[in-house]
Amino acid sequence: MRFSRSAAASLAGCTLLLVLILTGALDHLAVHFALSKSEPAAEATVSPPEALRLWFTQAPQDNSMLIRLMTGDAMVETGPPIPDSEDDKVYSAAVGRTLEEGGYMISWRAMAADGHVVRGQIPFTVQVP
Repeated sequence: MRFSRSAAASLAGCTLLLVLILTGALDHLAVHFALSKSEPAAEATVSPPEALRLWFTQAPQDNSMLIRLMTGDAMVETGPPIPDSEDDKVYSAAVGRTLEEGGYMISWRAMAADGHVVRGQIPFTVQVP
């Protein structure tokens, strides 16, 4: 059986796409700048944290990171967002005081290398042991 050049090219393209899907390489190419993990985690109940930590899928642009901690309408003082010395995709902000029991919200904003701004909120609850 003989294939025309266009049919052979289409078959090769489909085969390549299938290989990318099966190996997970396509998922890696499609990853955009996003939050991948946080401490405290969303909806978690935790002891009062000493710091807030955020993990991203890519390193944010320098000086683009903003981390705020809120309880109700009041902002809780934190230290500035600091990149991890071993992983530039991880940022932390020290909590300025021991948090009381109750609900809190981490609000964050960062900019990807391509200039895309991403924002999010992470609700959590503090329970004093």
